[in-house]
Amino acid sequence: MLRPALAIVSAVLLSAGSAEANKVFVSNERGNNITVLDSESWEVIATFPAGNRPRGITISPDGKELYVCASDDDTVRVFDPETYKELHTLPSGPDPELFALDPSGNPLYIANEDDNLVTVVDVKTRQVLAEVPVGVEPEGVAVSPDAKTIINTSETTNMAHFIDASTYKIVHNVLVDQRPRYAEFTADGKKLYVSAEIGGTVSVIDVSAAEPKITKKITFEVPGVLPEWLQPVGVKATKDGSRIFVALGPANRVAVIDGKTDEVLDYLLVGQRVWQMAFTPGEEFLITTNGNSNDVSIIDVKAEKVIRSVQVGEQPWGSWSRRIERCNLQISTGRSSSCINRFLRRSPRSLWRARPLPRRFAATSALPACLPNATAASRSRSRSRPESRSARVPLRFSPAHTTKCRSRRTDRRSWRLPVRRSFVRSG
Repeated sequence: MLRPALAIVSAVLLSAGSAEANKVFVSNERGNNITVLDSESWEVIATFPAGNRPRGITISPDGKELYVCASDDDTVRVFDPETYKELHTLPSGPDPELFALDPSGNPLYIANEDDNLVTVVDVKTRQVLAEVPVGVEPEGVAVSPDAKTIINTSETTNMAHFIDASTYKIVHNVLVDQRPRYAEFTADGKKLYVSAEIGGTVSVIDVSAAEPKITKKITFEVPGVLPEWLQPVGVKATKDGSRIFVALGPANRVAVIDGKTDEVLDYLLVGQRVWQMAFTPGEEFLITTNGNSNDVSIIDVKAEKVIRSVQVGEQPWGSWSRRIERCNLQISTGRSSSCINRFLRRSPRSLWRARPLPRRFAATSALPACLPNATAASRSRSRSRPESRSARVPLRFSPAHTTKCRSRRTDRRSWRLPVRRSFVRSG
């Protein structure tokens, strides 16, 4: 989608153990570089180029290789985390966004958002081992603690795909709510949490049985915050499983959830448009990336309290965390703001009064089922303008009924409104 000037940077933080204990790596999607911070003083200690549009990031278990998704280069760049020099590249499909390393450090599982594939790459031989067809717009990737199952979330298909790590075949598909973003296993491998950004829920999936099954859907309610602003994105679970943290996007909150009952305990106010999160190595702190305030919030995990914020690159986006011996934490930040937020910041009357819809708006193929009398024709991917285009009456935009469509070669992504049924007269 078109994520204009508001959504352009991805930053990733990485803290390491022993010799690299104080380093934090921030990938800047607009600046095409990586900023290195000291995680104790939070001072910038280095900046180095990282290709075009760097986004997702992770590091090898031995801490010797830093992997960065260079999305506009359609490749994964590999750097030395000590000298910051590029070592080599790894192949990927178009627009790699997020990835996950096998716990052993090899292979690397890459979600290619524009190709509907998960690419499996051997990081030693630098060869593609397999390409796994998945749903539309794959984004989130997770590997089970026993390394036997790979999870991919497909944003438009609204599914969590369970992939057998030995055969690279999908063995289960679990339907979740609209626009799943992130998947997180508990350390014991018995539960999987999948966030649904537009659905506004987190699905709790029991993966201990032969067939994965949703046991609960966690919902959120924050006084004074519109329901459509409660958009779950990043999810992190503590090692002991006692707490689950969920980033709620434009609600500017992190939900604290009891890991045993899966009930919401509290909401922590953080920066604007919180996107992803990651723990420090000992889980003393949880760091969130806040897209619209261009900072990270630091949460004391034990006290469940925000203790400070630190300015980072422009528009922090997502996060990726990996528990390893030498390098333990990565948070990527970048494009976070959605067109929903742009529309909500405008007056509905000033937006729609006496003028047609912009050309880029069109009917989509994934209209909400709640819309009455939705026909097959209205669900087609037509580029024709919706019925309300020619209307000269004030309309009120219903953001909960918006779906996201691809427009790769023009502007990366573009928000497109549904047909006339998602609008109501405002006066």
